[in-house]
Amino acid sequence: MVRLRELLSSFPQPLVRALNMVEVGQSYSREPAAALRQAGVRPDQEVSVRLALQQSNTILTADQVTDLVGLYRAGSSLTALSRQFDIHEQTVRAHLCRQGVTIRPQHVFTTGQSEQVVAGYIAGKSLRTLAREFDVSTGSIRNYVLRAGVALRPPVRPSRHATSTLALDSLGQSGAWLRER
Repeated sequence: MVRLRELLSSFPQPLVRALNMVEVGQSYSREPAAALRQAGVRPDQEVSVRLALQQSNTILTADQVTDLVGLYRAGSSLTALSRQFDIHEQTVRAHLCRQGVTIRPQHVFTTGQSEQVVAGYIAGKSLRTLAREFDVSTGSIRNYVLRAGVALRPPVRPSRHATSTLALDSLGQSGAWLRER
């Protein structure tokens, strides 16, 4: 408990009361809502106390940092490491930088995959189809196609403006006053 107080600051008062209960050995309910009521936490304070309890500060040991660096150098991604060590991606990055590791640039595709994307687009596949096929966003596909120097085709379906114009035209004379606006 003392270690927890060293790591965190600015406890909400209800959380301080709950921690004091634990420190003096008072028994408390295993069910979170009941334990908060035992500590005298009002229902309107419950959310802030629960958030304070849920925000964890995972501190890696020296061995874990060594493992993290080794896994990254072996090819693991920042995202995979953040999940594995249950820490934020920025924390993984910070540990690696402190150890003098150069962060690899992020690439969505390998060289072979990016060639497949461009070839698929040239062959007539849509950006959306390719995005689904490679499990990435349409924007990523678009960026790779543009970087390869391929001009984008015009959209197949009419734009929103064209669609609304068609809708107004279908109204005939009653839509004329809307068209003026």
